[in-house]
Parts: sequence; C-alpha cells; structure tokens
Amino acid sequence: PVNIPGFNEEPKPQVPFEDIEMELRTMREVADPDQVGVLDDDALLKCTSAISIEWEHTLAKYTSRGLPHDETALALAAVGDNEETVRMFVDGFIKMKELGFLPPAIIGALIVNNNLVSPAIDTVVP
Repeated sequence: PVNIPGFNEEPKPQVPFEDIEMELRTMREVADPDQVGVLDDDALLKCTSAISIEWEHTLAKYTSRGLPHDETALALAAVGDNEETVRMFVDGFIKMKELGFLPPAIIGALIVNNNLVSPAIDTVVP
C-alpha cells in the first residue's frame, strides 16, 4: 500500500473552502512532492489572486450543474478543468468520505488511482 499523508490524522472541523490558508494547504498536499516548497506563501497568494476570477467562474460552471462547492474546488485543484474527471473525482471523494476516510488521504488515493474508488480504497486501507 502507498503511504498517504494525513491518513491517520484526527478529523478536523469543516471550514468553508473560501479560507485561503486551507486552499494553500490543500495545494501543498495535492502537489507533486518534488514541487512542494518551490513557491513560498507570498508567491502562492499572488498566483491565487491572479487566477481567482477565472477560478470562481470555472467553479461556478460546475456548481451550477449540481456539483457540491467544496468537493468540486478540490477536484479542480487536483485534476484540472475536465468535466468527466471532475465528476469522477467528486463522486469518489463523496463515497470515500462517507466511508470515513480523511480528505488528505482521499485526495491522494484518488489521484494515484485515476479517480477509481475501489483501487483508491485499497491504497489507503493498510
């Protein structure tokens, strides 16, 4: 099995995804390990600000089609703007969260397993 960071962490209270610190932490958790730390917080904030209008428009496109806001935002950060992969990621994320897995473990497992739920579960279950 692949070691997914955050799998054994205690659950944290849910907070709105609009929290920029959470977005930055999520970007770091999802990022390629070789790229973590390449940009400092100020550079990440500038990048986030520059794309925020386009990001919100893209996010609104999916939420207007019935996808949940927070899970869709994670999907866009993890897999990019591709409707099929965003929907697969969101569906898989929701299923795995209902099973009790923590978000960082879910995100990593879905990315590694091309959004396929059964292999993703196998990845996080020791």
